[in-house]
Amino acid sequence: MSQQASEDLKAKPAGMPIAALVRAHPLAVFIGLTYGYSWAELALLGGILHAPAALTIGLTTFASTVAAITVAAVTEGRGAVIELFRPLMRWGFGWRWYAFVLALLPAAYLAATGAIAGAPASPPHSISAALVTYLVVFAITCLIGGPLGEEPGWRGFALPRLQARFGPLTGAIILGALWGPWHLPQYLVGDWAAQNGGVHPLSVGVFLAVVVAISIVLAWIWNVTRGSLPAVILAHTSINASQIALVDPLFPNQAGGELGALIGFGALAALIVVVTRGRLGMPLT
Repeated sequence: MSQQASEDLKAKPAGMPIAALVRAHPLAVFIGLTYGYSWAELALLGGILHAPAALTIGLTTFASTVAAITVAAVTEGRGAVIELFRPLMRWGFGWRWYAFVLALLPAAYLAATGAIAGAPASPPHSISAALVTYLVVFAITCLIGGPLGEEPGWRGFALPRLQARFGPLTGAIILGALWGPWHLPQYLVGDWAAQNGGVHPLSVGVFLAVVVAISIVLAWIWNVTRGSLPAVILAHTSINASQIALVDPLFPNQAGGELGALIGFGALAALIVVVTRGRLGMPLT
């Protein structure tokens, strides 16, 4: 072996093959790590240690962000990790979007559920009490119920890359198709399964379709707010919290089902696709 070849070998870091793999396939590695982290955590905490369901699910939701940090650090270093969280500072997206996220999304969910035959409304004893409950559930859901842990990874890391490669609509659909099955092991947690239709093939299929519809809506919000993580975190929170605090209590006959969500968010996603001609608010380049 020549002296130059020997020096080249010494210059290569030991971890180069893994780093090269991550750089070549960042999205695939991100998905693999997201599934691996969360499913391993579910097996450990839920299956072996029998930890409380809220703790098990809550920690699982941070898997995509941990995966995104890992891939960003390996591929581009500390600067890329900092850039990953820069969209958290983008709050100035206008009061109209706050109204859409905080009021119109729950309204679409409520209207669709109310339109389902056999789902009569059961008015709360106090509107103010219902509002307070919603706000409390909103805060808890945002912090430990999924959105804060999930969105820096799914929307902040994966969505821009999928949109750049496949276009906005196809990218959002692919992301939804990946995001949905990631939830499947959570059906092994009784409380989560009961809230999302139960362990039945039809219910699971409806849930997966709902996730794709929501993925389209969130992609549109991400694009029109120029990549605001607070916007998509609040939208995700609004959807989850409205089911727990508004839809299920108001329509007990539909509690735990996802049909209202499929109708409401499916219609909204279809409207967004038609109005934006599939661009989902993504600027032309």
